[in-house]
Amino acid sequence: MIRSTVLPTLVVLVSLTGMTNAQLLDRVKTTDGRSTRGTVVRMSSTEVVVRDKADQDETISVNRIDTIVFASEPRLLTQTRTRMGNQRFEDALTVLGKMNEKAMSRNFIKQDVQFYRALCQARLALFGRGKLSVAGKAMHRFAGDAGNRDSYHYFEATRVLGELLAASGQHAKAIDYFGRLIEAPWPEYQMRGRVLSARALMAQRKYEEAVRQLDQVLAATEEGDEAERRRMTARLDKAVCLAEMEKADEGIQLINEVLPQIGLDERELRARAFRARGLCYLKKDQKKDALLDFLHVDLLYNSVPEIHAEVLFRLSKLWPAVGKGSRAREAAKQLKERYPNSRWAKE
Repeated sequence: MIRSTVLPTLVVLVSLTGMTNAQLLDRVKTTDGRSTRGTVVRMSSTEVVVRDKADQDETISVNRIDTIVFASEPRLLTQTRTRMGNQRFEDALTVLGKMNEKAMSRNFIKQDVQFYRALCQARLALFGRGKLSVAGKAMHRFAGDAGNRDSYHYFEATRVLGELLAASGQHAKAIDYFGRLIEAPWPEYQMRGRVLSARALMAQRKYEEAVRQLDQVLAATEEGDEAERRRMTARLDKAVCLAEMEKADEGIQLINEVLPQIGLDERELRARAFRARGLCYLKKDQKKDALLDFLHVDLLYNSVPEIHAEVLFRLSKLWPAVGKGSRAREAAKQLKERYPNSRWAKE
């Protein structure tokens, strides 16, 4: 009788012990779905070193890291990541506000809290639902802190800070931050940095310089889905440059070559494609064709705030050309309600 009681108890204790040991380990999840458990012993902007229970070190490149869950982090931090993954940035900020950074024992965890707080503010601002100046200051505090130069979030922080500067019209400063991505050791980061730099140049009407950046992206030999997406994006942005350089027909041809290659589930790319072709048609004064492409984005691919806000602005100007004044007012109203702080709502 005693034996039958003791054995299940031992099983439970062993199970709980194993679970506790697992919980005491950091977990690094990589972009290919793998997880590495151990203790993060060193970190830089380019790599993270994880030591396992056998005292063996594994170095993981930052460009392969999806997330790091630290053993002693508060549960609220896990909730924050979940909310951010679901685009619930206001909710994530609320959760972050409940955390006491002074009570956190590891600097890595404090860095995560600081970065996620700044990132949530940045996402809301870039979506037109928050103040760019406030978000910019928060992200600058993180990226500008010498103690965070060795955070695995560093390159993402500099990219987002560049995007905030560009959105606020400070394009030359934005290019400086995008240049740090170009200097990163990974081709996919370099390609993204060049695309973002090209957009900042386009905003300054420096189309030839922008095309030179985009052509370097198109010439990159990096393989893989992410690299191919960067090349497609570069082609679409180049098409807009060509239109602004009085070569709208070449731009439309380029988009028509790319569009069939973009999967129906690639919502951002398809939004960029129809927006780009709409802009090309506008340069040719083909208002009805432009309207149809912008309408495609509004009805089918409206999940990318920066693109959708611009499209709503364009539609508010184009609907009257086809005798649809009420649709124009509807688009303008939607723009101000959904993206009140967007530059397009202030045009």
